Amino acid sequence: MLLRIIALSFFLPSVLFGQLPENIQRYRADKQGDFKNRRQGILDGNRVRTIYYNTGEIAQWPYAPSGEWPKGSGHQYLDGVTVLIAAKVTAPGDGQTIHPLEAEYREEMSRDPVTGQIWGLEPVEGYFQQSSSTSARSDDPTSWPSQWPPALGLPPDYNGHWCGYFGKDSFHADLETYFVMDDSKDQKFTRLPHHYFPIASDTTRGGLGLRVEQGHSNGRISSCMMLSSLTMMCGIFQTTITTAQPLVFILTPASEEWVAEMMMQE
Repeated sequence: MLLRIIALSFFLPSVLFGQLPENIQRYRADKQGDFKNRRQGILDGNRVRTIYYNTGEIAQWPYAPSGEWPKGSGHQYLDGVTVLIAAKVTAPGDGQTIHPLEAEYREEMSRDPVTGQIWGLEPVEGYFQQSSSTSARSDDPTSWPSQWPPALGLPPDYNGHWCGYFGKDSFHADLETYFVMDDSKDQKFTRLPHHYFPIASDTTRGGLGLRVEQGHSNGRISSCMMLSSLTMMCGIFQTTITTAQPLVFILTPASEEWVAEMMMQE
């Protein structure tokens, strides 16, 4: 699994001079994540098979296949796995320490008490063909967008071609999928008394100001092949608030209270 996490909202000296790096301008100009962009599919390269979602979740017991190995055996090995991203932040509204936690999972997700909006990661439009029932997949050209979004900074000749971990039209994995999420819909701490916005000039964006580029793949490394490999990168580019602590990344389900307790013990 490729996981590239870009913080749209953390500090660089360029902030002092009002300069915004070009790549961050492109990221912020991208459409925000939305529930309507959710898609699911099945990874079945090599001998592993599992449900996945473009919200970052892999497997969903009791639905099959959930980490099935060997493929076709009916042996399920996963309940559900997702990525959790957390940080300590001093809220500007009341000076209290808060622990924003960004994720998407089938249960234990906070919601807006009025609208019912889930406060978590949601897929971004433009990284798959909108009419497709799945995220963009290397084995299905009809799932690819006709044009890759400008936020990726790709040359024009990538349009209409596969853009994966190994580059343009490189199909080293048996199967690969790619999608982008952000946490803009998480308004939990934007309201009083905390009044925390990761980008102070943009009150439409909540959460931690994160953009997550994620890909799953099944490969040919062995006859069994582990479900996924993980590459994690964190790009910390700009913020107007300097009190955010280093992000904590967890690749397993956990509650917000558990993460907050863990971070307080650091």
